[in-house]
Formats: sequence, structure tokens, C-alpha cells
Amino acid sequence: MDRDATLDQLLAWAEEEDTIRTVVLTGSAARGTTDRYSDLDIQLYSTEPDRLLDRDDWYRQFGHVLVVEALENEGWNPTRLIYYAGGKIDFTILSTSLLDSGMELDRPFQVLIDKDHRSGSFRAVPLPGAEPPTEAAFLECVNWFYAALTMWAKQVARDDPWAGKIRDQNSKELLLRMLEWDHRVRKGWDYDTWHLGVRQREWVDPELLPAIAATWSGASRAESARAIRASLDLFDMLSGRTAEALGYVRFDCAGVRDEVERLLGGAV
Repeated sequence: MDRDATLDQLLAWAEEEDTIRTVVLTGSAARGTTDRYSDLDIQLYSTEPDRLLDRDDWYRQFGHVLVVEALENEGWNPTRLIYYAGGKIDFTILSTSLLDSGMELDRPFQVLIDKDHRSGSFRAVPLPGAEPPTEAAFLECVNWFYAALTMWAKQVARDDPWAGKIRDQNSKELLLRMLEWDHRVRKGWDYDTWHLGVRQREWVDPELLPAIAATWSGASRAESARAIRASLDLFDMLSGRTAEALGYVRFDCAGVRDEVERLLGGAV
């Protein structure tokens, strides 16, 4: 998929489609930070959004459709994430009635089509800054992480790699949360850590990248054991540093380490 050519085709279609009144570009293309793998993020404001949500012919014209994620997003605006051969477009389908009260967007955007001269309805607002975790939230993250690591070690001891990988994923979500807190407590709570680990090499301190890489593994028991130990080391350092910065009590994970080694000792 040629992203620029596809965008031109999409805009030509939207100009002819009378029910579509406004088209807004968001995401990396609006920021000007695309790479060859970047998606197109498009907001379509329509007088009849249900027509778009109930049909699939309109988005099939933009390329060879491989799969579709149709997300209703309860409490928010429905999306259609279209995976094409060679690219992806994330469509958000919105009603033009939303423009009556104005739209606040906290990421860069570009109004590409404005048939009714409603561009003034869009307002750029600062990205909400994160807030320091409460001590209860911090301790929850710490406890859940060490629980996930203990269960991961238990599945390695059982030689049950599928269940182990699920616990591995649980631990990664909590490790990422602590990694974000660690950076924001040191660099400011408005420091952009993106989401879901995206562009991690750009926002993480470079000296931490090898330690992060060591937490990943294949499914073998030996690799998993190494990753578990590396995860414990990294999380203990990050959580200790963050606890000290926030004035919280550092969690003593010595008992967890002993239990993990007991479990791994019988397996690896």
C-alpha cells in the first residue's frame, strides 16, 4: 500500500460521499513521524454514521482487505481497523452532531476535509499529564508483578510453556507500568512514554535497553529461567528507585527470590 496514494484516494471518495462532512487525520501521519510501518488514522464525521458501520464496501476500495477488527467501543466512538495487504487504516466513525459541542483532541491532528466549515469545532488540548501512583496503586503493581513471576516460575518447573507465557505476559504489563513510573518520576509526569511500549527505544534510558531485552525469552525452560531472573533484577531496581523517589517503603522481595529459585532449581 502506498500510504500517500491511498490517502488521496480516500479523500477523493470522501469528497464525493455526501454524508461524510469532515475528515480528520490523526496519529503519526499528523505528527509527521511516520515510518514504512505506520498506519493511517482517520476520523470520519458523517450525518449517517450507521451507514458506514453497517457496510464494508466503502473501505474495501482502498486495498486488498486481509482482516477487519470491528470495535464498537462502548462509551466511545466505534472504529473499524482495516488490515490491508501492505498497510493498515484505523477508521473512527463519528456523528457530525458531535461538532456542535466541539471536539478536543490531545494529539496532533489535521482537518483534511471540511465541507461545512466546522474546523473551528476542533480544539487542540495538552496531553493529560500522568499523576504519581498512590502508595496503594504502587503496592498493587509490585505485588501483582511478583505474583506473576512466581507463577511463571511454577509453570517453568512444570514444563508447561503455554501457561508460562501467559504469566510472562502478565509480568510484562506490570514491568512496563513500573518502567513508565520510573521515567516519569525522574523526568517529569508529563514525560511522554507513549502507550503499550511503543517507540520504547526512543523514550527509555539507553542503558536500560539491554536489561529490558534480557527479560524476553523463547519457550524453553533454560531461556525462561534466565528471563525470570532478569525480570526480577530489573523490576527490583526500578521499583526500589521509584519507591524512594515517591517516599514509599521499598518492597522486600528476598522471599520472592528464594521461592522463585526453589521452583527453578527443580527445573533448570
